[in-house]
Amino acid sequence: MTHDYEIRVVVPCYNDGTVVAECHRRLAAAFAPLAISYECIYVDDGSRDPTWLQFSKLHEQFPHNTVAVTLSRNFGHQSAVSTGLSLTRGKVAVIIIDADLQDPPELIPPTIDTWRQGNEVVYGVRSSLVGHQPTLRRRNPVPKSEISR
Repeated sequence: MTHDYEIRVVVPCYNDGTVVAECHRRLAAAFAPLAISYECIYVDDGSRDPTWLQFSKLHEQFPHNTVAVTLSRNFGHQSAVSTGLSLTRGKVAVIIIDADLQDPPELIPPTIDTWRQGNEVVYGVRSSLVGHQPTLRRRNPVPKSEISR
């Protein structure tokens, strides 16, 4: 059975087994009032915790709009995102959001509204992170004597 989804949500995960179900619950709640088709593509980036088990449970509960894949080892965040993007098909909008909920799924509806206004690329910029103080970090250059050729 083929579905034509308007929105695909790529969710890269690494050792996020404890938050995957909550992430999916909040994604579903964010999409519920929108009356729009969506599909969540979860990509396990070689987790060593029960992330894959949680994906399997989600897919059993929501087979119509949940896809889960696992990478053979930890390749890194961008590789997981690329894998998720490679699974999208058709003329769709893609939202990328991490499973750890640092970026709230509740911001998806205003993001979609901005997209529907004719913007081809819409992205969010975090203004603050609750519980964290802004810090400046200075990297000291490696002394030339320590650089190997």
